[in-house]
Amino acid sequence: MRPTGRPARGIPLLEAALVALPEVDHACALLREALALAMAAGLPEAVTRVRAARELRLAAHGKVPAVCDLDEELRAAAALAP
Repeated sequence: MRPTGRPARGIPLLEAALVALPEVDHACALLREALALAMAAGLPEAVTRVRAARELRLAAHGKVPAVCDLDEELRAAAALAP
């Protein structure tokens, strides 16, 4: 939850990405969008959730270009949510 008591807009995207996991490219696109929203809103806990989803659910797909792109964006986000 945000300090205002409202959920972050990126959280539904994160949940949708987890549902879309059989489609790795689609899941990565949704996770990248959730990450961008979390970064823009300054929500490190949401960035952490995206990182956890990537590590837990996409570990077997590390060589897929979409996952590599997500990894690159997560490295860039490390300053917000180490």
